[in-house]
Amino acid sequence: EVMAGEFGPLFPANEFVQGVADKVKCTLEEKVGRKFEIYKALTYRQSPYIPSPPGGGPGPELPEVDYLIKVETIPETQSYHIIVEVNYTTQTYTLLAYFPDLDLHAPLDKFCVLGSGGNLR
Repeated sequence: EVMAGEFGPLFPANEFVQGVADKVKCTLEEKVGRKFEIYKALTYRQSPYIPSPPGGGPGPELPEVDYLIKVETIPETQSYHIIVEVNYTTQTYTLLAYFPDLDLHAPLDKFCVLGSGGNLR
């Protein structure tokens, strides 16, 4: 069972998660001083994680969710891990942290990547 504030299980990225990543792409490019020709969300985890209720369907609505997303930036070689805060009340997307130039196969684990020189805001 996942406690509040922890990132939940790993899922393949979908169109929605790609959209979340796209909302902060320009901010990330400004911070790292480069343009990304490739910028593809591969996998993600979210916090808080609340599983869908039995029988499927959407879970309870949350005012704010953080997404930890692995974004491919060099084909089959390199990725960035980004943490994006989505405030559903104000419809704002904030890049909270980014972890640059990671191997594409690096685990999407907040604690692993924080040790690799993560940059906050």
